[in-house]
Amino acid sequence: MKENVKLFNKIEEISKVSAPSFADIVQRERSASRTRIIDPQKPCALVIRPKGKSTHDETRKKLENVVTLRNLPVRIKKFKNISNGGVVLEADTDDDIDKLIAQFSKLDTINNNFSYNKPKKRKPQFIIFGINKDVTKEQLNEGLMFKNDLLKDDDSSNPVFSVNFSINTKYGANKLLVWSLEFMLPSKKEGGCFLSGVSIVLSAVHSVRHCSKCGRLGHSKAKYEETPRCFKCGDNHAPDNCNKAECINCKAHNAGTVLQINVNHSSAAHCHAFVVAEEYVVDFLCVQDPYISDNVPLTGGKGCRMFCSFNNKSVIFCLNKDLDIVLGHNTNHIVGLFAKLGVLELQIISAYFPPHDNIDSLIEEFTNFNSVNKNALILGDFNARSLIWNYNFEDIRGRAIIDFSTMNDLLICNNKYSPPTFVSHSGRGWPDLTLANSIIFNFIKKWEIMDLESFSDHRYVSVQMDFDVPNFNDFHFKTTYNKPKFVKNFQKLLPDLYSKLENVKDRVSLDLFFKFFVDSVSECAYKSYRKKAKGRLPRKFSFWNPELRTLRNKVTALYKKYDILRKTAVDGPKVQAAGSFYRKERAIFKRRLLYFRTLAWRNLCIQHSEKFGAIFRFAFKKCKKVNNLDVRVGNVSNPPLELRVKTLLDNFFPNNDDFEANFYVPNNDSLYLLVEEDLTIVFNGLKSGKGPGLDHLDYKMWNAIYDVDKSLLLNIFNTCFRYSYFPVNLKNAKVFFLQKAGRDPSLVGSYRPISLLPCLGKILERLFLIKLQSWFASNNIIHVNQYGFRENRCYELAVTRILSKICSLTNNLQAALVSIDIKAAFDNMNWFVLFGLFDKFNVPFAYRNFIFYYLINRSVVFNDCNLFAKNKIFKGCLQGSVLAPFLWNFYFDHILHLNNDLYYLQAFADDLALVTFGRTRKILETNTNNALDLISQELNILKLDISIDKCQALVFRSISSRSLSKHNTTVFNNNPSFKLNGRSVKIT
Repeated sequence: MKENVKLFNKIEEISKVSAPSFADIVQRERSASRTRIIDPQKPCALVIRPKGKSTHDETRKKLENVVTLRNLPVRIKKFKNISNGGVVLEADTDDDIDKLIAQFSKLDTINNNFSYNKPKKRKPQFIIFGINKDVTKEQLNEGLMFKNDLLKDDDSSNPVFSVNFSINTKYGANKLLVWSLEFMLPSKKEGGCFLSGVSIVLSAVHSVRHCSKCGRLGHSKAKYEETPRCFKCGDNHAPDNCNKAECINCKAHNAGTVLQINVNHSSAAHCHAFVVAEEYVVDFLCVQDPYISDNVPLTGGKGCRMFCSFNNKSVIFCLNKDLDIVLGHNTNHIVGLFAKLGVLELQIISAYFPPHDNIDSLIEEFTNFNSVNKNALILGDFNARSLIWNYNFEDIRGRAIIDFSTMNDLLICNNKYSPPTFVSHSGRGWPDLTLANSIIFNFIKKWEIMDLESFSDHRYVSVQMDFDVPNFNDFHFKTTYNKPKFVKNFQKLLPDLYSKLENVKDRVSLDLFFKFFVDSVSECAYKSYRKKAKGRLPRKFSFWNPELRTLRNKVTALYKKYDILRKTAVDGPKVQAAGSFYRKERAIFKRRLLYFRTLAWRNLCIQHSEKFGAIFRFAFKKCKKVNNLDVRVGNVSNPPLELRVKTLLDNFFPNNDDFEANFYVPNNDSLYLLVEEDLTIVFNGLKSGKGPGLDHLDYKMWNAIYDVDKSLLLNIFNTCFRYSYFPVNLKNAKVFFLQKAGRDPSLVGSYRPISLLPCLGKILERLFLIKLQSWFASNNIIHVNQYGFRENRCYELAVTRILSKICSLTNNLQAALVSIDIKAAFDNMNWFVLFGLFDKFNVPFAYRNFIFYYLINRSVVFNDCNLFAKNKIFKGCLQGSVLAPFLWNFYFDHILHLNNDLYYLQAFADDLALVTFGRTRKILETNTNNALDLISQELNILKLDISIDKCQALVFRSISSRSLSKHNTTVFNNNPSFKLNGRSVKIT
């Protein structure tokens, strides 16, 4: 009881004490006993590496089996993958790792297949930058120990430091030093460590992050965002490819870039030129009027090789250390050098012609170059004006430059549509020119004026060259010869073809069979025929004639006779007489050959009067082998060929990501099967000389197969008709672009896409067209006023019919003829509308199935040498296919059915002619405008548009009103006004 009373009294005393404030608690001393410090747990690990080749998964499975099956008294926290198929096992304590090692030592399966040990601490590493490449590891060791007594150690087995390896860079080397764990750099009080004249102290050392991708410091591989760079040499390639021998055919070895600029003696422009050259990986930098310091042009501190003219006004800097170059020649204003690029020896010349010096004396300096016309590339500031490079007039200097380039077979590389190379407050111009030999001109991949700040009045001119030997994968087989060899090789494949054809059960297996069939025929062609590469310059004139052919045959016969007598005859005078007669006739043949060549060339030159036209380009070999396709691409100056081709493909064959082939659902209806007479009609009508598709198989090869085994082809085509299917392998087309005559080559609309389809696919189209035309003719669907792509109809008949119509109207009425042009008619045929028309005319489903598979999943491919571009087709019909013209006639037939008593419509393929009439000019104008509006509305239903700029009209007055249009000698020509969508139609 007493104890309870004491307890209550104590509680009462405590409750009377006021609670401490926050300030009281802060001022109290902190109890050290209550502070709990938790040491971080050190990771305990065991590194296990397979002795042979193994993956991480295989290593894990083997170790997991050992750990789980043997019930080891060790708790494994996690597995971690390392290089070469190894893993790291992490445990809670170091004792667990020791137990694990003890258990592994007793297992033969582990000891035989794996090596294991505890990971050691990595020794500290330091990098010394900027050491000469010639300094070896031993020399660096001796130098460091000579300057620093602290680094000397008597124990050679455990040195204080060692030079591990060297990291080569473009202009020097960086050495990696590995220090012992027991050694620390001396502190600042101890004087530091002496390296290359600088005392390195402990506070100056930081941990280094080195990226293994780009070789730069300051970030690791995980935060890599910059351009790849080899950390061994500093160049832009993978470290594994460093110091590898380059093949003469690789692109890196055969490419070269030259940069040219006039810096106007500006230090800022001169130094900035080196920055741009390094950024764009330029091999040669040609500088005119450079900045001079101590009578020497400024080099920019890059250690590059420099070649100067006598007055230091023209300089060439070689920035590529791997190129073998030699000085060619230098004069007062010109400097040139020779460089080996690819398989060619290129001559690069830098020239600077001051604006007030005599141009003739300046050009005479080029005469000292004995090989100025051999693989030459001349870049410089010539200060000359001419119409050829965008000036409005031509001066004496410009005329001299043109004559010089003409006499030395040099072509001006400046682009006609390029921006000016000189821009200042006083004006602008194109004084900077690039001249190239016709051989080098074909290897120039890109010439452009760079849109960069140059700190000078002149702009950077970049010339990119690619000396890759073109891979002419575009070729033709020489099918005129070796046909028996081709037939023999094909006959060996007949058993396999018949067996695979019997296994065709559906459309998928039919595609596989056609792939095997086409590949087998291609293999036979490669074994049998020789290839003829395309891309040669066509002959512009012909001198061969029957007289030369007769003389050639006579000389050939005399040589054969003389050769036989020389080998067999014993009579010496007889052999000598035959030889003398043969040589006499050969001399006559050579004289006549030279005469006719000269005569043909003279006649060709007489017919051309242009100073620098096609005849000039051909005479001086300035015709390029590859079509340039000079299409203007937005604001891009001198776009590459890839971009120009992509622009044309996207214009004519635009992509449609939302396209779905849901306009028709095919069924299982079959076409009527073919008979042998159908094949005979088609194969006898094939014309030789047609271009093959991507498979390079022309009509002569398929004719040879037809002669070998007709039943095989009949069974193959009947299989396609049985499934109403057009194989996928025959759909892809090779496309090329033809420039329309007289059109601006920079406009996309100046080109027409032409498709080359596989010849086997066109044969299948012809066979299907026989069946399709028969059904349409029996149902009389195609309008009689369609004269294009139809049998027994031609343009003469179309013109006669429309003239007779106009003549019959103009006796008492005014008449008008309007030529309506449809914009990209064949390319804009809508497949949804086409199958809607099939429904309207109740076309059998078997025909629809075949046409559906004929249209969908089709692509066009542009394949020219090393350039490959591909686009899918979502509308239209290819110009060059057999079935496309008939589909267009059916598609366009809806417009011809608009004929009535007020106007007359007639078509020739996609060209539409409208004839209207009226008693007065006002009535004629009203009838024509109404007809044009109606035709435009109906074309919109077909998803087609009228090109109003190409439409033209002719107006014919009635005979009775012609006398009213004249008063004495005055003619009143009051033509009507025809309009379409608010725009006037041209009346001629």
